[in-house]
Amino acid sequence: MKKYLIFTLAVFAFVLVPSCNKQKKDKDKEDENVIVQKIPDGLQAVDLGLSVLWANMNVGATKPDEVGYCFSWGENIPRQYGVRPADYKWNDQDGPLTWAAEDDPAATYWGDGWRVPTEAEMFALVSLSFTERNGFYISGNGNSIFVPFPDSRFSMMNLWTSTRSDDNPVWAYYGSHHNNVSNCRREFAYPVRPVKDK
Repeated sequence: MKKYLIFTLAVFAFVLVPSCNKQKKDKDKEDENVIVQKIPDGLQAVDLGLSVLWANMNVGATKPDEVGYCFSWGENIPRQYGVRPADYKWNDQDGPLTWAAEDDPAATYWGDGWRVPTEAEMFALVSLSFTERNGFYISGNGNSIFVPFPDSRFSMMNLWTSTRSDDNPVWAYYGSHHNNVSNCRREFAYPVRPVKDK
């Protein structure tokens, strides 16, 4: 009887262990697709005297002088800077007029009221005082934020807004440098500097 019990327990353990390992592997695979919301240490909401508060760093950065993640417009999947991915979410005829809340990288990664700025909010930012030094120091209201250049060859910050072009769905607006909000194809992966309401 004792031998039978030991044999039964051994068989049970042999069957159970691989099953647990498989469940763990399946769980790990599911977790790869889950975006973990994490507010970085040192994140601040800076009052530059504008209608909204500006983050002191980009989404995906851990400090102000890091570029962080880059995103194609209307997506929350990190991409390589400046790349036009083949698997872009929208085609040339569709897409929302504004970056949808469920796809907003600021809301996805940080939560807590952070979001991608509108074209008008970006224009207000680039209208402030700029000082260039390996990026832009943007000052207002006695405070400043630093925006690094995503490509050291060009003095441009290339920060997405949440606003798509009214005339052509393939274009969306981004802040490039002092006094300049431009538009380009939505597929290009650029950084995001979030804002939150006062």
